[in-house]
Amino acid sequence: MRKKRIGIYGGTFAPPHKGHVKAARHFIKCARLDELLITVTYTPPHKQVKGDADPYQRLEMARLAFGKIKKAVVSDYEIEKKGVSYTKDTLRHFKTEENELFLLVGDDMFLTLDEWRSPDEIFALCTVVCFPRDDDGAILEKIQAKKKEYEEKFSARIMTPEYTVYELSSTEIRQDIKNGHSVSDKVTKEVLDYINEHGLYRA
Repeated sequence: MRKKRIGIYGGTFAPPHKGHVKAARHFIKCARLDELLITVTYTPPHKQVKGDADPYQRLEMARLAFGKIKKAVVSDYEIEKKGVSYTKDTLRHFKTEENELFLLVGDDMFLTLDEWRSPDEIFALCTVVCFPRDDDGAILEKIQAKKKEYEEKFSARIMTPEYTVYELSSTEIRQDIKNGHSVSDKVTKEVLDYINEHGLYRA
């Protein structure tokens, strides 16, 4: 019996923007996913959550942002677990005998995967899908070199599909909102309405 192909797309999503939505759609297509789990981080191990949206507000904004993607499901696993979110724990939680996991990462994350907690377990539990930030030749060369290194060292399964990133930053969006600038072209209407309704990122 064919295993169910499940994608994992994690992030703080503070706030989720149109670039996140585009990446999710492309991830589903290129990895031929049966389901995509959007995992909203409670406390990320690598950076502080900035802005004034609490974890449950970020979870709700993710539901609004990804709600129109047929195969996407927003998971509250990391929010309800609380504490620091480590990728290996999330993968372990969702891995079963009946499924095959695919983990979406950007190029900056991909190039440092061997520095994460339990990289051997991460590579054993999933196929890593790397979306490069742009078509910069130097970055692409680094990605291919790391891909070879991970395959040799960890017997990693890695996909590096072509992808043009929608250049957006949640940090810049929060700053735009704080400065009173419009972000209607950067976040979905549903997310923008939620931000305005709750007065997020103003202070």
